[in-house]
Amino acid sequence: MIFQKRILYKALASPILSRLLKLLALPLLPISLYAAFIEPYRLRVRRIRVKALCEELRGLKLAHISDLHLNALDRRYRRAAALLRSLSPDLICITGDSINSADGLGPLHEFLPMLRAPLGVFASCGNHDSPLLGEKEVFEAHGHHFLVDEARAVEFHGVKFWVLGLHFLTTASGALEMLARLPEDAFRIVLAHNPDIYDGLSAAVSVRSGCPYTASAPCLDLDPRPVSSGSSAPGESPAPRPHCLTSRSDCSLDSPVSTLVLSGHTHGGQICLPFYGAVLTASRTGKRFESGLFPAGSFLMNVTTGVGTFFFDARFLCRPEVCLIELI
Repeated sequence: MIFQKRILYKALASPILSRLLKLLALPLLPISLYAAFIEPYRLRVRRIRVKALCEELRGLKLAHISDLHLNALDRRYRRAAALLRSLSPDLICITGDSINSADGLGPLHEFLPMLRAPLGVFASCGNHDSPLLGEKEVFEAHGHHFLVDEARAVEFHGVKFWVLGLHFLTTASGALEMLARLPEDAFRIVLAHNPDIYDGLSAAVSVRSGCPYTASAPCLDLDPRPVSSGSSAPGESPAPRPHCLTSRSDCSLDSPVSTLVLSGHTHGGQICLPFYGAVLTASRTGKRFESGLFPAGSFLMNVTTGVGTFFFDARFLCRPEVCLIELI
């Protein structure tokens, strides 16, 4: 063993090997510097246009951001807030992981006043969030909504639509039970941090037309309760294999959308390879939902690459983004 170690040390000390390693590392240095100090701050806007469920909802604009992972209020978050102001959305949706721990509550207090939208700011719970940390109270202190298995009615041009925020641990069958309590013909926005919920939801959503709902109830409280395990509701047919319509570019869809699911969690992988995409994601389905649009009839899921980073503060070929979704 000692003899083998001596051989290894001698090989590593070899001038030839040292020069070879330097030559190999040289091209990676600018890539590493770019990934660590440039791309995490190069926020982009991805614009999505979808057909409204009814005439009254045409023109509704919502902004979707996710995975802030706030530790300190650096320039990427100020840039995100400035982009949101310039886009003038009617409502802003944040799909979880706003902070990493209780240490992020201070920066969150500073960031939330920068967010303003006429119809409100709505956030859901990610795997790094916890109502026990006091995050809900921070959102509410600034007039925003932190929804934990709770739905709120929002009015636009006299028509009510619903925003449902899911807890990270809520399964698809639990989400379907909550959706079943919402008006049948209403447009629904579901804030679900983890895109793995797709199969159980998309298969059960039927194509609907019309948008007559004008009831006045402002809030429907859907308290968390035990639900059956698994990713789909009992007795439902297998979900169609998801087709990613686009993950990097602007897009328009001609089919009416009745249920819009907004997700994050994957960060788009943070580190991507050319012609391949994400090296790793936090999803149990791997690259299946790394980022992009996933339509299924009147159901549509958007998975964003997020704003912040986690584990290591770097991005490569996976820019942070703000998504702007407009109903036409």
